[in-house]
Amino acid sequence: METKSLSFFVGALSFLLCTTVAENGRVLKVTIFYESMCSDSMSFITDQLDPTFEKVGQYLKIDLVPYGNAEHKISKNGSYTFTCQHGPNECRFNKIHSCSLKYLSDDNQVVNFISCLMAVKNEDKVLEECAKKFNVDLQKINSCSSSHEGDVLLAANGDRTHSFKPKVSWVPTIVFNDKYNDDDQQLAETNLLQAVCKKLDPKPNECDMKISVVHV
Repeated sequence: METKSLSFFVGALSFLLCTTVAENGRVLKVTIFYESMCSDSMSFITDQLDPTFEKVGQYLKIDLVPYGNAEHKISKNGSYTFTCQHGPNECRFNKIHSCSLKYLSDDNQVVNFISCLMAVKNEDKVLEECAKKFNVDLQKINSCSSSHEGDVLLAANGDRTHSFKPKVSWVPTIVFNDKYNDDDQQLAETNLLQAVCKKLDPKPNECDMKISVVHV
């Protein structure tokens, strides 16, 4: 009786492990280096990432890195100074994004909220509206982004951006499973769904669906 129970347990455990491996094998990590006020970044997040995630998000692990063509310095007392391509507001918005990525609960909320913010260049106009729409604790985000915590998070994104190889010289830069490829980049910029589906194996049924981008 004990032998049969043990055999059943081992068999069940093996099944669970195999199932987990199979499911994990279909998850594709998508890293996006971007800037909050860059027009190309904005259109990619709203027109490519958002609808693609809606179709095949269950197979993706989204890794957003807001920083782009910025610079930062740290003083002897530990305080940071940032210079961003599109000015001080972009630095501030990048901090809001960095804090959001820390405190939002899952990839679905991350993609929805960040995409909502990036629908317009002046994110202040939609910040409260987007937070309410996607159940985001805006007080926590604002507290983080206006404090040393936000500086540290943005600086960490800067360190990731500057240390990535090959050098991030264009935003958005799209990377699959931590490996950059020029062909992947070019396809992802205009058809992220197709680029993602080429990487997924086995290919899910959702890959047969097409994305219709509606410009308002």
